[in-house]
Amino acid sequence: MAAHEIKKAVSKEEFLRLHLVSGEFYTGSCSPDLTNKSFFKIDTSDRVVSLPYWAVKRFERLH
Repeated sequence: MAAHEIKKAVSKEEFLRLHLVSGEFYTGSCSPDLTNKSFFKIDTSDRVVSLPYWAVKRFERLH
C-alpha cells in the first residue's frame, strides 16, 4: 500500500475499512494523530486506536 494514499484519505477524515499487515481489520472514521505525524487514529464503534501508517496493508473507502 502506498503511504501517500492512506495519508490522503486520513487527512480528509474519511470513513475507512482497514486491513493491517498483522491481519487485523478496523472500520471507522480516521483522522491524523496530532502528537505524532507517523501515526493516525481510527475511531471505531468500540474504541479509538492509534496506528502507524506503515501498518496498513490495504484499505477501502466507505460512504
